[in-house]
Amino acid sequence: MRNASMFLRGNSSSGRVGLVLVFLLTIMISAQAQVTTGNIRGLVKDPNGALVTGATVTVTDKRNGHSQTTQTSSDGEFEFSNLLPGDYNMAVEAANFKSLKINEVKVDLNKTTDIPVELAVGVKEESITISAAGSELVQTTTTTLSRDFSERQAVDLAQTSTGVATGINNLALLAANV
Repeated sequence: MRNASMFLRGNSSSGRVGLVLVFLLTIMISAQAQVTTGNIRGLVKDPNGALVTGATVTVTDKRNGHSQTTQTSSDGEFEFSNLLPGDYNMAVEAANFKSLKINEVKVDLNKTTDIPVELAVGVKEESITISAAGSELVQTTTTTLSRDFSERQAVDLAQTSTGVATGINNLALLAANV
């Protein structure tokens, strides 16, 4: 009983060490729950819908020029995980196909951006460039609907009213399927 009361009061060094360990464990568990990255994934096909295996896919962060490269799997799939949120450029190359460049691929926090890729038959030196801006509005792999609002939108709507909904409740009117 004496050891238990000393542990609760923190008078013993082993009790303090135990409390510190519990505190550190709690911090580590909560830190693991924080997600600060997003993902890009996709499927590479030819004009007939056949999967393209072994295609080289490269993503480049527009802010700092850092790039990552991977190859499509036997199922024609590729994925880049743990990307910092922001805008990326993507390049896809495969033998007997024109190279494809996709600009403005947006990576959002804790989301996966799906990029379907269709390569055109031709020589590698020929290229096709696509701007992907706006593709982040449709999530095809999840049933979750979400919408981000700027600080300005939240402030402006809090000062307006339309019918029954007033103020901040009007934010729901800006999101699809609400």
